[in-house]
Amino acid sequence: MLTIAHCGGEYINRLLPKQMVDSLIKESKVDPKNIEAYITPCIAKESYVYGKYPPVATNKDAWKNAIEKREDLYYIDLREAIINQLLKKGLKKENITVSNKDTRTDDDFYSHVAYKKGNISKNGRFIAGAVFLD
Repeated sequence: MLTIAHCGGEYINRLLPKQMVDSLIKESKVDPKNIEAYITPCIAKESYVYGKYPPVATNKDAWKNAIEKREDLYYIDLREAIINQLLKKGLKKENITVSNKDTRTDDDFYSHVAYKKGNISKNGRFIAGAVFLD
């Protein structure tokens, strides 16, 4: 069984990573220790900065240890927020693979945040998929 979801800030706040694991457990009766997760390229913490506490982060549990305040800026770590939810549901840390690519700075990817901040070349979306090989 495979699940794929876009886990931007709004969906992290709604606990989508936890819900995905719940669905896998319910539908396939899989032990969470046997689930493998891959976090695709996304905006990195150093690139995702707000001048105020991010308005999307209303669920404090979803963002625990994933928002860092430095002076007057807030750095948002989407990867950390997703990983925290997966670990809480019982996934093993070694079964979570994380891309270190930053969509805001990497020219191979689109970035909603970069586009909203004026970089029109970053307008667009990308898709992730999976292939199972024997």
